[in-house]
Amino acid sequence: MESESMNALRMLLKSDSYQRASSLPISSEELLRSQQAEKTWSKQNRLAGLRKSLYILLLGILVINLINIVFAPKELYGSVPNYLYYTLVAISYLLNLALCWYVLLKSFKTFQKSRLSLLEQYFKKNNLVFYEKIKLINVDALVNLEKHIEASEKADVDSLFEFSRALLEGNYIKTNYKIAIALASIAADLGHSRSAYIVAQAFNGDLDVNFESKEEYYNYLSFKKDKDSYIFWLEKAKELGSYKAKIELDKMNILSQSGGLSTTDIVKFAIEKN
Repeated sequence: MESESMNALRMLLKSDSYQRASSLPISSEELLRSQQAEKTWSKQNRLAGLRKSLYILLLGILVINLINIVFAPKELYGSVPNYLYYTLVAISYLLNLALCWYVLLKSFKTFQKSRLSLLEQYFKKNNLVFYEKIKLINVDALVNLEKHIEASEKADVDSLFEFSRALLEGNYIKTNYKIAIALASIAADLGHSRSAYIVAQAFNGDLDVNFESKEEYYNYLSFKKDKDSYIFWLEKAKELGSYKAKIELDKMNILSQSGGLSTTDIVKFAIEKN
């Protein structure tokens, strides 16, 4: 079983699909430099991007005033029934409130977008790696992920599991459903119960995944629900000590299942070209 797992791992590592999946958007060293540069730039350019935002705000105020001049309900006072007049006044106030909220929101988004664009220009000018989520990334977490990727390529079971989870969550690396399940299946073959349970969930459509693109959603759908494979991997998870798998199997009252896709089958499916 271990030789099959190692063969499957070698097959996976040689694939273009794996190389793309394991490519981080930014390294920990680059992230540290970029975060420091971002802090320095932000302190020195607190008002950068404000001009466009103010233009939109002033334009919005002008448009709102024009609307109030043209469609002022007070001109109708006395010429229409009171209930209609007060209804129009209420609608006018609500419309003004909605327009003010829209203008403020648009102005704020423009401010953020302008700052991001200026920051990107600054990074390019100074030969730094630009990444939009730079403020959201934790350096220690990225370092750990780098270590897990490296160790998983050496068949470290825990790292295979952690890398698989990272590819499903898509927080520090781009989501890749197929490769995540392939890694989990290899970890399961090497004795990791939670990984086996992940594979079982994949064949039952139960995994909670962060889809960043239509392509990954289609990859998720390409893992068809397969009862035989679901039971097969549940049994493997149970054998490895998964209590959740045991409960699910007990509910189904199934004694054994010999069919189901193997680790090699899953890896081949994960790396095949669409």
